Amino acid sequence: MKIDISNLIGDLVEATVRSLKEKENYTGVDPKARVRYTTPQTGEKRVTTYEKAKNSDKESPQYQAALDLEKRTKAAADATGSGRSGGEDERAPDDEGDADAGIKALGQTGSEEDVEKFKVDLTPEGLESRAEEIDEISKEEGKLYRNLTKKVAAQYENLDDEGKKELEKLMTLIDKAFMGDEDARADAFFDLFVNNGAGISENGKKFYLDSLTKFGGNRKLLGDGTKSTEALVNLAKDYLDPSLLEGTGDKKTKKTKNALTKAAKPELVSSATLFKKKGNKFTDEIENPELQKIFNTPPLDRIQNKKFQAIFCPIGEDGKPLVPSGGKNSRAYLEQSVRENTSLDATIEVARKEVEAGNLNKDFLTALEKHKENMQATLQMKIPSKKASQTISDSYAELFTSLHQADADMAPSVLKQFAEMALYDSELANGDQAYLPKDGSFPAGDKLVISNAGKGSTELVSFISVKYGKSGDVYGCPANASALQRLHPDENKRDVLGSYIGQPGYTLAIKDELIEDPSAYIRENLKEQIESDPSLKELFSDDEIEELGSVITEYKNLVEQFLDKNQGDDRWTKLQKFLNKDKKIISLNKRLKKVATQDKMAKLVGRANANSRFNNTLNPASFISALGATNQIRTSDGYEGVEHNKQYIEDGKAKSSTIPGENDMDKWYLAPRMYRTDGRNGGGIQLSFIGDELAEKGLRLGILPSDNPPE
Repeated sequence: MKIDISNLIGDLVEATVRSLKEKENYTGVDPKARVRYTTPQTGEKRVTTYEKAKNSDKESPQYQAALDLEKRTKAAADATGSGRSGGEDERAPDDEGDADAGIKALGQTGSEEDVEKFKVDLTPEGLESRAEEIDEISKEEGKLYRNLTKKVAAQYENLDDEGKKELEKLMTLIDKAFMGDEDARADAFFDLFVNNGAGISENGKKFYLDSLTKFGGNRKLLGDGTKSTEALVNLAKDYLDPSLLEGTGDKKTKKTKNALTKAAKPELVSSATLFKKKGNKFTDEIENPELQKIFNTPPLDRIQNKKFQAIFCPIGEDGKPLVPSGGKNSRAYLEQSVRENTSLDATIEVARKEVEAGNLNKDFLTALEKHKENMQATLQMKIPSKKASQTISDSYAELFTSLHQADADMAPSVLKQFAEMALYDSELANGDQAYLPKDGSFPAGDKLVISNAGKGSTELVSFISVKYGKSGDVYGCPANASALQRLHPDENKRDVLGSYIGQPGYTLAIKDELIEDPSAYIRENLKEQIESDPSLKELFSDDEIEELGSVITEYKNLVEQFLDKNQGDDRWTKLQKFLNKDKKIISLNKRLKKVATQDKMAKLVGRANANSRFNNTLNPASFISALGATNQIRTSDGYEGVEHNKQYIEDGKAKSSTIPGENDMDKWYLAPRMYRTDGRNGGGIQLSFIGDELAEKGLRLGILPSDNPPE
């Protein structure tokens, strides 16, 4: 068994770490992670963990390499005295900073000649020259190198001096991974992941250079989940033990994202409820009569749950809520929003820590700090005024754009939380009567606006659903149809939909009493919808409706029988498995799809939805629930009174638009979330109004009966 000279570095690191571990709470990289061995069959070099190698087959090269390292390490320890307790020769670094520096120095492998050999000129010409060198080794790897380095030269030019040095260091290691021998490649990947913060995504397709973010660089410089980055990840896996890759990439960034999301959540303090509370329950006694007019304004008056009859608002010197929010109270509401909402300060603090840790671009922090200055300055302006409102809108637009430019991955973590405040603050500054519901589960809207309807002095409440997300598809998280239904003008339709299969009273996520005779319900339901959509008139024949009714009845009976027999804590997990694997269930699904073909579902739920969310996964529960949801939409004129604000980045600029709902199903996103899990009570049919963008997408997809035939 040949052990090359690079293994001696592992010996030195191990001895150093042994002494360092005496320091309290010391955590460092285990140098034993770089035991090398050679596979007898191919002579191919590999890297494995020490413990894993030691526990392997005693005849294996891994075991022999580990044993050899152990012997040599012990000898080195005896020679240096590092294994003794006490004694004047025993030394340790003065502090943790020195310790970290020592380990890093030992971890960096290769001679100065090697560094010079693999250093590359980061210009288009220099990169192409290096690619030609790699071509001589492997045409395939040369092509891979070209794909990975397409944006490197442009990035290099845009970095400051420190950033350029960082990129030079990283690309030297990347080049070493391509051009070095087996040992050099292993060393390069070790240094990238252990000493220089490289990472991979959970799906193993993305290769991140996280340390660049600290200097304003792009962590996805080498590509964003391309075949080339996947190939580079696979190459790294050939030379590093998986244990060294765990916790990198997505796992690492998720921690940062979660911290930003939590910090950015809007949180106001002062609020008022319509009804008094006794203990944890609301009474029938009015607490703040000033709120009565607000909650008696249509269609807000349809929501009778007392926990929803509460708003964030400033409190006057007399202890009473200041309402309404517009006009003379505009300044008080805006000051509350700016000064009480601690989310901006909290986000700035998290961003500062992440920048210092090298996990976030410093421009991200700068954008947040500038926005804070802008909002504080706005409070010195005349309020209400068009100028103040526009200043706030411009500041939020600049913030959104700058955060996206600084880190497109991290930006949504903040922006999805700030989106509703962007709208709310600008409306307050304009003198509009706007409110934030206190309850986080308030149905339909993130924000309320009361305005004149245009006829006489009648006032109406607009429920504003505020979403941030990717342009052209679903913005933010869709709403549960079971929540939206509370706004239906017909009181009898406000409890039709449930949240999951097996819900008491809603076995198929639709009210049980409605489908005692499924065929009759389908006929009556479609009859109501035909008034707004004549294309549904002959959607199903009488025989097909009878078949649908029979399938739904049999499916419901099977679900009920299963739940009667399974009462344990794991019943919901078992139910989902049952519904996906039971032969009778599968047979019913096939019968359903023969009648509810994709072209018919396109007319019922919209073309894009039929293509992507109600195709091969269609089952009787999602079908009958979708029928209930589309009825809700079409018979309420697209939930009149609910407006949909979408905020997104397009061509590098922040965009915002607010549109009313329609009864055209091609413009609604529908998705079934039918199963209850340990962490979530299903959700039932998910709804989001996208508008023309989704309709155009549906047209592009195209819907034909043969597109997705039954399995």
